[in-house]
Amino acid sequence: MVGYFFQGVIVSWLIHKFVGLVQNEENNNSNIISLLIIIVLSFTTGLSFSTSMLTPDIFTPIMILATIITLRAQGDVLTTAVTSILVIQSLLVHNSHIFIFGFGILLFLVLSYLVRRHNKKFKILEKVQLSRLAILFGFSICLLLGVNYVIDKRVGLSDGGHVFLLNKLHDDNLLVPFLNEKCPEKKYYLCNDKDTLPWDLIWDVKSPVTANGDWNTHKDENLSIIIDLLTSPKYFLLFIYKCVVHTIKQLVNFESGDAPNSEHMIRPPLIAIEKYYNFELKEFLAANQVQKKQDFTVLNLLQFFCIIISGIGLILRVTRSNTDVRLLFYFIFIISFLISNAFICANLSIVLDRYSSRLIWLIPLLWFAFEIPILVDKMNRELSVK
Repeated sequence: MVGYFFQGVIVSWLIHKFVGLVQNEENNNSNIISLLIIIVLSFTTGLSFSTSMLTPDIFTPIMILATIITLRAQGDVLTTAVTSILVIQSLLVHNSHIFIFGFGILLFLVLSYLVRRHNKKFKILEKVQLSRLAILFGFSICLLLGVNYVIDKRVGLSDGGHVFLLNKLHDDNLLVPFLNEKCPEKKYYLCNDKDTLPWDLIWDVKSPVTANGDWNTHKDENLSIIIDLLTSPKYFLLFIYKCVVHTIKQLVNFESGDAPNSEHMIRPPLIAIEKYYNFELKEFLAANQVQKKQDFTVLNLLQFFCIIISGIGLILRVTRSNTDVRLLFYFIFIISFLISNAFICANLSIVLDRYSSRLIWLIPLLWFAFEIPILVDKMNRELSVK
């Protein structure tokens, strides 16, 4: 419960600060507008669901909003300090965030350059802002490498990335055809099981990749299979094609409610709860997630229309000749990270609704942050006239 509470506090505070930035701290109704936006997002998107899960997922949008505020909150030392810490924390909680952040910033700079050629009023990041990003990113990587070295006596970001990439190649329908072709000459350990490989090589108990519970038992051979496959021209071209297709699929798959409830997914936390939190065992077993009683049909329908309407609204706004350059900045930044998140997650893992659902609410957030204040001001003027 404590974890849920503090995640909610962080997200709410960031939304409030973001709305203040969008309004340039000029709107006297900033607190009311922020609260209204949080309420609307909670009922029309998967924001509340993502915030209430004890996984690193909520730190992906936290990373994005905290980065925006760190770059734009000029003169507010306390806010900049807090958001900088949140950026570092977000980068450390999941290895994928390092890649999402790096590729997202790179894509943002490229898109900003292209926009700048057509809109001279639009400003690309200044040297001070770029330096701030470089320091945060570099410090986070050094800290992560240092922690990994202290714990495991090795220098590296992750010791299990090869398993996820191998699973990705299997999900892309590339692994089995490759094994069928190469097994007669190369005796990979997967050759004996190539015709019975389960769909999920990572978590399925029948997977030969993780049969004894240790992802690194076959690490060297897994890396050899990956390298051999990706250095084969035929499979490399197929892999690139799959990367493009799956990135697009990830962008448009954003339904909420992706909470594991199958028996083999519930088993690991059940073991830990029985061992360390036995007094919570009844509550865990009675939870709607475990009982498969959660229904997200209505929420996902509302979310779909919310994303479509806000997306169209934003496009209409940013394509105006006199568009607000601040809106353009936030729009390009958020779109860059949505694409980066889809590309990294879909191609280092597999396509899952959860990966996009955790971020998709940033689109209506941006639209509401511009539109709701206009609506509130209009209502205030009408009331004052009456």
